[in-house]
Amino acid sequence: MGSEPDKLTHRSFAQAVEHLTLAWLSVAHTEPRGPSSRNSYFKREAYRLLKRYIGAGREDIFLDIIKQSPRRRASPAILNQPFKLGLYAMFDDDSLSRNDRKVWGEQMEYAYRSGIEPEMLIGFIYTSGSPALIAQKLQAARERDQST
Repeated sequence: MGSEPDKLTHRSFAQAVEHLTLAWLSVAHTEPRGPSSRNSYFKREAYRLLKRYIGAGREDIFLDIIKQSPRRRASPAILNQPFKLGLYAMFDDDSLSRNDRKVWGEQMEYAYRSGIEPEMLIGFIYTSGSPALIAQKLQAARERDQST
């Protein structure tokens, strides 16, 4: 049996993204806001998927997928932001806006740094403040990391 990082391949990532996207579209008619909303479902499940790859040290898969895309290349600004990079790798189209990738990526990274499990993500984001406040908290955490 291979180790967890060995099981996390380009193919398994692509299959998981396809499954997540189909499920995301199927919950389109749920509540417009709150923990049962379509976007909450997507954030929670995307976080679960990306957290698994990041925790196993397989962020390289995200960059490899982006490099293979004829549409895009990763900005140097996001190369050290694994959740933004992961969201970028998940979509080869405009189904997730640049702003959503930015905000959601920051929310996910802040939750990850805080040790939050996927089931608690939406409540954590809600209690952590506005996207701008979360971005400030995340930047402060990054600066602390660089100074140590």
